[in-house]
Amino acid sequence: MRCWTLSLRLPTSRVAQRTAQLQTEVRARLQAQEDLQRSEDLLKMAGRMARLGAWMIELPHRHMVWSEELAAICEVEPDHIPSVDEAIGYCATQWRATLRRRLDSCIADGTPFDEELQMITARGRLVWVRVLGQSVHNADSEIVRVQGTIQDITEKKQAEADRQELEARLRESQKLEAIGTFAGGIAHDFNNMLGAILGNVSLARGEIGADHPLQVSLTQVHRTAVRGRSLVQQILAFSRRQPQAFVVQPMRPLIEEAVGMLRPMLPAMVRVETSFPNAPAWVDADSTQIHQVLINLCVNAWHAMQGSTGCIQIGLEIIEDTPGTAAGSGDGRRAHLWVRDNGSGMDAETRARIFEPFFTTKSGHGTGLGLAVVHGIVLAHRGTISVDSTIGRGSTFHLLLPLAPAPADEEQVWLPSARGELPSAEGRHVLYVDDDEVMALMVERLLQRSGYRVSAFQDAAAALETVRAAPESFDVAVCDFNMPVLSGLDFARALGSIRPQLPVIISSGHLPEEAQVEAVRLGVRGLLQKQNTFDELDRLIRRVLAQATS
Repeated sequence: MRCWTLSLRLPTSRVAQRTAQLQTEVRARLQAQEDLQRSEDLLKMAGRMARLGAWMIELPHRHMVWSEELAAICEVEPDHIPSVDEAIGYCATQWRATLRRRLDSCIADGTPFDEELQMITARGRLVWVRVLGQSVHNADSEIVRVQGTIQDITEKKQAEADRQELEARLRESQKLEAIGTFAGGIAHDFNNMLGAILGNVSLARGEIGADHPLQVSLTQVHRTAVRGRSLVQQILAFSRRQPQAFVVQPMRPLIEEAVGMLRPMLPAMVRVETSFPNAPAWVDADSTQIHQVLINLCVNAWHAMQGSTGCIQIGLEIIEDTPGTAAGSGDGRRAHLWVRDNGSGMDAETRARIFEPFFTTKSGHGTGLGLAVVHGIVLAHRGTISVDSTIGRGSTFHLLLPLAPAPADEEQVWLPSARGELPSAEGRHVLYVDDDEVMALMVERLLQRSGYRVSAFQDAAAALETVRAAPESFDVAVCDFNMPVLSGLDFARALGSIRPQLPVIISSGHLPEEAQVEAVRLGVRGLLQKQNTFDELDRLIRRVLAQATS
C-alpha cells in the first residue's frame, strides 16, 4: 500500500499580505473598543456631573434596570435591581400616585411624560428630580419597553427658591424705599411747620414778658415742637439716598442722637444705659450710618431679650493700640464703642455666621441683613467689629474706629467763622424767599425784631424782578432750597447774573451732597439748616456780611 502526502504551499507574499490584513483588522477592532469605552466613560462622567441617571422597563414582564448614576441618586448599591413598585416607592408620598398614573399611561398607549417631583433616597434624604419617560416600539408598532431618565435638580430648585426669596426681598426693599421717599416729603413739609411754630412761639415769649401767665404754656409748646423737630430730622436722615458723607466729628453726640431715636422704639421694660469718656473722641464718620449701626445693634439686643425685662448698655472709651491686638495696626488710638445686652446669647456656631448676609435666627421675622449692614458700615469706616457672647449670658459687640485729629475750629458750622466783631443789623436790607407763607411771615418778623429791613416773597420770580429793578438796594439774600418752578440753586444762579456780588444764603431741611457742591460752585456764601432758622439765621447773616466787607 502506498501512502500519499498532500502538501499545500501558499506563496510567501500572500501569507504576509493576509497576516497584515488580520493585524489591521485587530488594531481597528481594538481602537473601536477603546473609542467605545472612552465614549461610555465620557457618558458616565457626564451623567454623574449632570446628576442624570437612565432607567428601562422591559415588557410584558415589567423587568426594570437602571444605570449606576440613577442608583447613586437613590443612594443604593450600583448592582441593586429594583422592581417597578420599589422604584416608585422612592417617590415622596404625595407624588407616588402621579408617577404611577403617568407610567401606566405610557405603557398602555405610549404617552410620554415629564414630571418634576420629590423623592426620598435610601438614606432618607429629600431631593428634587425630573423624571422623563417614553415608549419604544417594535416593527409591528407594539410597545416593547418604556425608558427614560431621572435627573437630580435639587440645586436648581434651591436656586429658584433663593431667587424668589431675593425677589420678594427686593420688592419689600422697593416698598420701603417708596415709603421712605413719601415720609421724607412729608417730613420736609412738616419741618417748615415746626420751624414756623418754634419761631412764632419764641417771638411771642419775647413780647409778652417773663412774668406773663402764658409763658408756661408757650414753654410747653416750644418743648413739644423741639421734640417734633428732632423726630423730623430722624425721618429726613433715614429717608435719604446719598453717598457716604464722612465728616470729622465727636462720637458722643452721634451716640446720644441715636439713643434719642431708640427710646421711642424700645418697650418700657428695656432700659438703655450709657457710659462716655470726658475727653472727646473725634472720628471721621458718616453720622447717618453711625446712627444706623447703633440702632441695628440695639434692636438686635432687644430681640435677644425675647420679651423679658432687660438692659442695653452703650459705652464709649478711647484705647491705645498695641501690636498684635484686634484694635488695629498697632499705631495711634481708637474709639472703642460697645453695645452690651443681657439677652439669650449665642453659641459658637451662631457667632461664626452672624455677619453673613441673610443669616438669621429669627425664624419668620428677621431678614438676616441687619448685622451684615453693620459689618459693611464698620469696614467702610476703616474699623473692626467683634462679638463676645455666651448662651444665657448675653452678648457684647465691640466696634473699634480710628480716631481723627480734632479740627482747629471745633465749632460745627456750615460757614467758616468770620474773625472780629460782627456787623450791626441796623438798616441792612434782607431779601427773603420761601414759598411757605407761615415761614416767610415768621422770618420777616424775626429779622425785623433784630433790626433788619426785610422784603419777604413767596414767589421767586417776583423776587428776581424786584432785585432786577433795584439790584444795589439789598445787602443779602436768603432763599429756601425746595421751591416750585425755581429751586434755591436756580434762584442763586439767576441772582448771580443780576448782581454777582450779592451774598446768598440757602436754607434747607436737607441739602443733598451734589447740591452742596453746586452751591459752592455758584458762590453761595452760607448754608442754613432750616430747623435752626430761629437760633442761627441772624448770626449767620451777620457773618456773611462780615465776610462780604472783609
